Amino acid sequence: MAKRPVEFLNGKELAGELTQPIDHGLYMPFLGAVGSPEKYLAERKKELRQRRTAKMPALARHLGIDVERFNLSPENGLGWMMLYAVIAERLTEELIPGFQEKSRGTLPREVLGQARIAIALLRLNGRAQSQLEACEEIIKLWNPELAKPGCKSELRRKADSLRVRVAEDRVRTRKSAAR
Repeated sequence: MAKRPVEFLNGKELAGELTQPIDHGLYMPFLGAVGSPEKYLAERKKELRQRRTAKMPALARHLGIDVERFNLSPENGLGWMMLYAVIAERLTEELIPGFQEKSRGTLPREVLGQARIAIALLRLNGRAQSQLEACEEIIKLWNPELAKPGCKSELRRKADSLRVRVAEDRVRTRKSAAR
């Protein structure tokens, strides 16, 4: 059991049935009605498992999983197993560092790669004389508002930032290729 329950998961605050405990305490019934304490505890464990299972679709929805794609009828164990597997994978992505990808930052690797290709094409076609001019053209495509005359300094600042990031990416790629 978690020492301190999480309040946020998947970037969102837990709400509704996900914040309500499934058990409000363990009460031993009159032993004559159930039989032995072991039998009572086994029944109680089964009941708590059923309550957890009932909350799984809510957890899946909170994690952004489309619950409707699973057949969750009581007799379809495969549908429930598939749901549990997707929930487990999503939880590991969220909580376990060894399952998380590196931070993508403001410009992911893929975007930088595409920007490098676009810069090369703009310079080859003669539409830009320098890397900075090519970066300005790319920024204008990404954010057309910056193409307006009053936004020249912000456009130049963002283009210079992109130029630096592309240059860093180029160096990183060369080092990786050299290994």
